[in-house]
Amino acid sequence: MSTLPRQLRFGVSPFGMAILSAVIFASNSGTVSAAISLTSDPALDFADVYTTNPSAYSTAEHAFVETRMLRQTFKNDAAFDIGQAVLSLRLSGTDGTANSGAGEGGLMISLYQVDDVNATTWTAALGASSPTPFHSWTIPQTTSIPATSDRLGLTFTGADVINLPVRNTGTTGYGIEISSLDGVTSMGGLRVTASGIDDYADGVFYREDGTISRPERDAGLALIAEGALAAVPGDVDNDREVDLDDFTIISDNLRNLVGGRLQGDLTGDGVVDFNDFREWKSNVPPLIAASAVVPEPSSWMLALAGFLLAGWRKRRDWKVPTFSRCRFASCKVQAGALVSTLFIAHCSIAQAAITFTSDGGYPPSPTMGTPLVDQAGVEGTFTLDPQQFSVAGRGISGTRQLRQSFQVAETFYVGGIILSHAHGAGQGGYIIDFYNVDDVTTSTWTPNGAPFKTITVPNTVNVPSSSTTLEFVLSGADSFTLDARGDVGNSDNAGYGIEVSNFDESTNNGNWFHSNNGTDNYTAGRYYIENGNTSNNRDFGFALRTTDVQPPGPGDVNEDQAVDLADLQVIRSNFGQTPATRIEGDLSSNNLVFFEDFREWKNNYPPANPIAALSTSTQVPEPSTVLLAMLGFAGWGSLARRRS
Repeated sequence: MSTLPRQLRFGVSPFGMAILSAVIFASNSGTVSAAISLTSDPALDFADVYTTNPSAYSTAEHAFVETRMLRQTFKNDAAFDIGQAVLSLRLSGTDGTANSGAGEGGLMISLYQVDDVNATTWTAALGASSPTPFHSWTIPQTTSIPATSDRLGLTFTGADVINLPVRNTGTTGYGIEISSLDGVTSMGGLRVTASGIDDYADGVFYREDGTISRPERDAGLALIAEGALAAVPGDVDNDREVDLDDFTIISDNLRNLVGGRLQGDLTGDGVVDFNDFREWKSNVPPLIAASAVVPEPSSWMLALAGFLLAGWRKRRDWKVPTFSRCRFASCKVQAGALVSTLFIAHCSIAQAAITFTSDGGYPPSPTMGTPLVDQAGVEGTFTLDPQQFSVAGRGISGTRQLRQSFQVAETFYVGGIILSHAHGAGQGGYIIDFYNVDDVTTSTWTPNGAPFKTITVPNTVNVPSSSTTLEFVLSGADSFTLDARGDVGNSDNAGYGIEVSNFDESTNNGNWFHSNNGTDNYTAGRYYIENGNTSNNRDFGFALRTTDVQPPGPGDVNEDQAVDLADLQVIRSNFGQTPATRIEGDLSSNNLVFFEDFREWKNNYPPANPIAALSTSTQVPEPSTVLLAMLGFAGWGSLARRRS
């Protein structure tokens, strides 16, 4: 394997000066003494094994308390000696005085061989491999452990430096297990990703009960080789050469939030931007640099900005939004300024246009267990109203994911999601996922693949209280089409499943009510609790309200079911606006009208060659293709508006 650069840089971090705690103790081998140094919030650049940096994505946290053993699986592609490790732990810190109340805890970190890095349970992941760890690092209760905001760094010496062989064939790999040494103390939290995207495909995070939280979630982990060399400036892929391979990574991830250097973040600020491109360009041989086609902001980006700023004439300044769960503070850029690094990062949590209706009932006073499509021609779907039967409830709390399967008799547009739900004072936010299922009557929750639709309500949104029902009213791109699927009466058990959980995985959002009379009043589906098992003859109260408004397609700003110049005019007029909605040009749902929205419009404009089609009226080329033509947009203001 090639020698990899050192990941940890001890010194000042974004969270303040690093706290270095040298810890001397007997190695768990029982024969050799070793020392482990602990560091608060080390920089995150390179690693031989690297899962993800949760802080660069939408971040959740799982309490690191008491007897909990939290795990993450991973693969290793090249053998190396582990000299350092970084764990995504937010710790409150201890003073090293055992049994004093503040100094209890300690840490136990163990490594296992696993047979399946993506198994649904930790037991299944271990498979036929030994259920005991092949190595453990122990940090006693008498050790002073620094407080951290995002990461804990560990540097090993002596017998604590171990070799990690290659293990990546098929589904095989390794697992790391983290727990407090005393099994009593609340240490803090393990940070995991919550973006809804599987940022690390070669492993998964397991909770204390051995189940996965969500199949796409991962805890942050980095393992670094002992004696690793310093990074080569401009070298992204760590082959110790600065070449076009490095440029390609930067180009592919430009303006994206990323987890580290291997994804193009040479400057370590959590985002791939022109500062990273400049570092590459400053260190690459001149002939290679000349062949690269990503221009500096002074060419394509500022030219495009010149056009779009023409629609900005009445706006004196622009505020970059402070995203919930994104790492950017608000700043202002004067409209006339030449911005050298004009970008906005992709936030993984879209700010959905969702409103709420409390205790509004079901449409239109449906008969229990009868699909809405069978009632006066109203399309939709409906399970039952638990209030009409013996009613019970189950809390949407902690890490619980509650589900209900159902069938749809006729294709319709979904305009509202209604839950039999008593929402109290908790503001934990919601995640509502929709899945295809092959059998709505099966006794265990077995969805078919990943969710095809996700509705996200961050915990920063104030959700009103309710007593019997809570409706999530959808509009714009949040509404979606649900096709007819399944007919239990004709032995077709296919259908859908809805999964409801809270966004922060800790707050109690209140009860989702279900029937409790011992009779199967809804035969086209079942309810499933958090462990994936069903409960006999019970169903959650749930309905989908129809809308006559067809969900807009990609690129359709004004929601008139067409992608045309009227949509471009809206983007141009509102360019830089925040906050923003879809009908104001925010196609990418990041609360800002920006380049991403223009590109989505352009990619979906009907002509095969949108540049040529626009040449007679308004040419808006992609920045990487035609640069000077962009300047022509500075005076463009005569495009006829179409009524939306």
